[in-house]
Amino acid sequence: MSNISQIYLEGLSRNRTIMSLVTFGAEIFLDAYVIQNLNSLTDFLSEHENKPKNGKEIWHFLEPFAWNRMIDDVRILSCFENVLKAELIDKGFLVHELEEKKKTQKKQPIKFQELSDREKLMLKDFTLQISTILGRESYSTLLSIPHAFKVELKRIAVDRNRLHLIDSLNISYSLERVVLLQEMKTYIQGMIEKIKKHST
Repeated sequence: MSNISQIYLEGLSRNRTIMSLVTFGAEIFLDAYVIQNLNSLTDFLSEHENKPKNGKEIWHFLEPFAWNRMIDDVRILSCFENVLKAELIDKGFLVHELEEKKKTQKKQPIKFQELSDREKLMLKDFTLQISTILGRESYSTLLSIPHAFKVELKRIAVDRNRLHLIDSLNISYSLERVVLLQEMKTYIQGMIEKIKKHST
């Protein structure tokens, strides 16, 4: 059996893989500039919500958020890509591509236990794209994250695909999006706490 197949078998290898994916994803997420500065961003937006807009003052505060926005989005998306793949593995579904069933796999999840011994040896290092996991209802319904998270992650994924065309800075934050990011942070921190309890 291939080394890749080992992570789908119940036991230490699978648990270690799931824990590593979530832990590494959380570290990436928590290092995002916007996540580290959520409180100050919330305070600023709350303070200026009903005040006359001072463009120079607003830009002075938001400029570091603007410069970090693209990297932050990549961090957030990469984190949840890890988390969602960990969840699929935990539920027994393939996240690694299988060439012979590539078309089927893009449309619907495949259980590892449904594979033949030969197919288990043919799993590739490449894994499913986040667009497939979030975009296909057959995958999306397996995920436990809130619907609002899925919507935000899809938006980030679309923006990420435009990275090679970025020639200017655009920044826009609302209190609603900041609240959503705080909910994401709480969710990720909760997962880390579960892992800590499970590993002790």
